[in-house]
Amino acid sequence: MNYLNEKLIRWLRCKFKRLRNGVY
Repeated sequence: MNYLNEKLIRWLRCKFKRLRNGVY
């Protein structure tokens, strides 16, 4: 597993969660 890849996925999930909260 790639450490950077995992970190990027976590960051993207956090951003998506923020976007969803902002939209709704």
